[in-house]
Amino acid sequence: MIEERRGRIPERLAGTRLDLAVSELLGRTRRWARRTIDLGGVYLDGHRVRTQSHGVLAGALLQVAWAEPPEPEPAPLPSTALLRRKPGWVAVDKPAGIYCQAARHRLRGTLPELVARLLGDHHLPEPVHRLDRDTSGVVVLAREPAWTARLTELWRTGRAAKAYLAVVQGQPEEAAGRQQGWLAPDPARPGTMQLVSREGQPFATRWTRLALASGRSLLLLEPETGRMHQLRVGCRALGWPILGDPRYAPPEIATAAPRLLLHAWRLVLSPPGHEPLPLLAPLPADFLHAVRQAGLEEGLSALSR
Repeated sequence: MIEERRGRIPERLAGTRLDLAVSELLGRTRRWARRTIDLGGVYLDGHRVRTQSHGVLAGALLQVAWAEPPEPEPAPLPSTALLRRKPGWVAVDKPAGIYCQAARHRLRGTLPELVARLLGDHHLPEPVHRLDRDTSGVVVLAREPAWTARLTELWRTGRAAKAYLAVVQGQPEEAAGRQQGWLAPDPARPGTMQLVSREGQPFATRWTRLALASGRSLLLLEPETGRMHQLRVGCRALGWPILGDPRYAPPEIATAAPRLLLHAWRLVLSPPGHEPLPLLAPLPADFLHAVRQAGLEEGLSALSR
């Protein structure tokens, strides 16, 4: 859970170092304050400040955001995570557990920062699309503003075809199908989505059953739209919640896997006038283990056809 506190710097702390001000005003240790600043969770008058010795001014608005309990620090990306490197953009294989973009409570350890470190760049690349923190797989990031616009246009015009793999609880009776409907934020559960009737954002997903065994299935999910949590809400609504989904699956299914078993396996970019460019993210070890443990490995053979 992300916690946040805000308040004005009192006169008595004018000129104090930022780490000392955060420590005193929040009743936390100075070590905690320094780490929170380093992560990127401290703001003065709406601007992120990452210098611990920064002097604060009386009346300035201090905002502090942090994760409770603390999140583990992600490891540096290995060189094998770099799927494609172009002059203006890159495609990477994002591990599960990493934020796809700078979060309110942290900049360090997010995908742009990790990719910049991998490439040796001094500026942060910008994700052209997003994956949930707990989803692994292909992500494209622009290294130059001009490429952000070009790549975003591919998504806007339907020239970016996505395919995900998911291990779900349940067994579809049909071999394939298409789901469509409307999604909207769930006011009773902030940060989640729900199916609604014609008053939200339209969505559509094609699905294919690759394998089934012991009450579980391996599905290929191909979203035609890019709504928040579209695949997770959609699978739950069809009666097949994704294993390891802490937001949408029943407790016994949410805890049946160490993480959300959803992987962005393939992304095909089709720029006008060019051949389609497929980008593939190999199945991570934990996902592959879950597939084999469930007896669903026969479904993987269909992916190579």
